[in-house]
Amino acid sequence: MDNAGVGDAEFNALKEQRKRWVAGQHDYDREVNDLMSAQTAIKDDNPNTWYKDPELSAQVKELGEQWSKLMDDRFNEQVRIDTELRNMAATRRNVYAREMTECVKSLREHGELPRYSSLTKLTKKDAAMLEEVFGAFPADMVRAARDRALPLKASRSKARAHFTSRETPKRKITYDAHLDVHDLLRDGPLWDRNYRHVPRDDDDYRHPYDDTLPDTPENRERLAEKIAAYDQKTWKRWKGRQAPQIVEVPVKVADDVWETRLSVAAKGFSSRMTRDRANIVSSLVFNDRESAAHEFGHYIEANNPEVGYACKEFLRKRTEGLDSKVYHTSRTYGTERVKEDGFVKSYIGKDYPADANHTEVFSMGVEAVFAGAHGGLVDIDGYSAKDRKSDPEHLSLVLGLLSVANADYES
Repeated sequence: MDNAGVGDAEFNALKEQRKRWVAGQHDYDREVNDLMSAQTAIKDDNPNTWYKDPELSAQVKELGEQWSKLMDDRFNEQVRIDTELRNMAATRRNVYAREMTECVKSLREHGELPRYSSLTKLTKKDAAMLEEVFGAFPADMVRAARDRALPLKASRSKARAHFTSRETPKRKITYDAHLDVHDLLRDGPLWDRNYRHVPRDDDDYRHPYDDTLPDTPENRERLAEKIAAYDQKTWKRWKGRQAPQIVEVPVKVADDVWETRLSVAAKGFSSRMTRDRANIVSSLVFNDRESAAHEFGHYIEANNPEVGYACKEFLRKRTEGLDSKVYHTSRTYGTERVKEDGFVKSYIGKDYPADANHTEVFSMGVEAVFAGAHGGLVDIDGYSAKDRKSDPEHLSLVLGLLSVANADYES
């Protein structure tokens, strides 16, 4: 901290400046009020002449400039102190997180990553950030969770970060419309029975033999003439769709005998969303480095009985006998309740159902250790909360788990 110019002495000196600024509010108010009162008295005593009298108008102007300068100076002083405090606090969090991360990594092997789902689509920058955050966790701990967890789908979002241990993801199915080419050549009406919705990625779909034509130059020419006459006004049902085109499709003509035949299809004719039940995953949604560490803490705890048991026992002992209180209510997450026990943030005591597989103890703790959030649990940034500002017991639990939990784990 001292090498970065954000040691305790510098930080405390800046906080003392802030206290003195707050303590001077009374004197400031009195001085500004006296100047405004004097200015108002001149105007009230000479309502029709003060602005004509050069001496009086000069006095009014001078008094106005004085109280205006006082207000500007005080506001600028507040902005300067608060900006320096905010920047120094951010630097202290970053230094603390870097030093704690290096300390944890020096104790045990690290660098293991979760098993990602094929649905994970990340930018290079996000992938590198997650590799850095996840790789800081002990390798044995990650392996112990990974062996029990579903493939992880990780994604960045502007919405609230969250972790779900089991999720059936959505996927989009796109359909191509394959026409009955015989009806098309006969100028038949384009009714529903005249075309079939075929999933584009369905390799098992069998194209009906009667809906296709042999692949010959004559048939290609005949179909091309029909497609050239394509008119959305006539084919009202196809308004706004992609124009039909000739496609080659495999058709089964006998046992184990396939033939390439011609069909006419409109690509991407329709689509719908469905649940991909063959690809169930766990889901981690993050916003930044802090939320990534937090949600990966949930991933570890939910899939690692050794960590989960320790955190649940810690929370039980700390909140035993306490009543739960409403923490937050939203349409998406409903009513969230907490049991407050002087945690650095009351959310650490979130009251989950009895069958929940994780708490907020480990996730909030690793967020503090690896990202410096919540004052690092030691008030590293002057974290101001209505609860106590540091929690050595919570920090000891988290560091203890990161030091010894799942040591020498074997799959």
